[in-house]
Amino acid sequence: MVFSIIAKPMKKNRIQIFLIGLSLLFTLSSVGIIQAQGDSTTKMINTINQLRSQRGLAPLLTDPALMQIAQQHSQYQASIGTWTHYSADGSRPKDRAYAAGFGNGATIYISENVAYGTNMSIMETINGPWNDPDHHHTMFNPSAKYIGAGVAYSGNFVFYTVDTGYYVGDPVPTPESPAVSDTPSASVFPTVVPVIVSTPLSDGTVKHIVQGGQTLWTIAAVYNIPLELLNQINEFEPDKILLLGDEVIIQPSYTPTNTPIGKPSATLPPRFSHTPSLTAPEGTPVLFNLPTATTTEELAIEPRFQSSGKNPIVIILAVIISGGTLLAASLFSFRKKD
Repeated sequence: MVFSIIAKPMKKNRIQIFLIGLSLLFTLSSVGIIQAQGDSTTKMINTINQLRSQRGLAPLLTDPALMQIAQQHSQYQASIGTWTHYSADGSRPKDRAYAAGFGNGATIYISENVAYGTNMSIMETINGPWNDPDHHHTMFNPSAKYIGAGVAYSGNFVFYTVDTGYYVGDPVPTPESPAVSDTPSASVFPTVVPVIVSTPLSDGTVKHIVQGGQTLWTIAAVYNIPLELLNQINEFEPDKILLLGDEVIIQPSYTPTNTPIGKPSATLPPRFSHTPSLTAPEGTPVLFNLPTATTTEELAIEPRFQSSGKNPIVIILAVIISGGTLLAASLFSFRKKD
């Protein structure tokens, strides 16, 4: 009889501890579900070029120097949790473009759009904060020839940057001849080269050498490998910018370790802005829609990317809830003993 009286409370306590443990595990694991969502740089550029095509404008050419400054600026904005056209050293878009080598020393003209918000797509951005004449000028300036785009994440916020420009002495593009130039810049991808599958090496390694206009998305699609896995194999940051001649490992002869990406920083309410333009087109803002059908020459539309950043507010709430649950269980257990 004595044994049965002691065993029942012990059994009840074990069940309570087990349920509390399951609750704690579920609470902590659910924290990782909240992720930032946004569009890739390729999707940003393709979208803007398709909208330019609807207006009878030539597509903008991807320029590595502008891609570099746009991506770095998006990452900087994510690190401070708000939008700005000034970098950490106080430089403006034109200064950053000069420093990156855009224009090869010629006089340059740069215009920049920036925006950030909760899980915004690029079309939501264009139809929202960028739907005004000044922002239109950055994207639809007939004189612009080159473009760079950047995207970064902080918590559940996505940060977009678009830099467009041209330089003196470079022919203005036309819809009939968008990429023709007697003296093309060495920093410009002249044409989009189709991705050709490489032959495996003797040790089983498969490597791909990046050609003009190729992106991680198109490479992953041709090699039939998930984009996330390709980033892990090469230890790439999200939305890695590829340059001509870069080497991408498709299949290693060993299993590499995955390096975790940085932690998210604090964020502020959504903001957006643009750099002042010399001139702006007239007209009232209208909502843009992309055509339902695309030509075979256009790159594949990429899926919206999800970052691995966790919302710090949700983490704090999860810890508080879990701690309170454990404290309540402990008090209940002591009361039972008394």
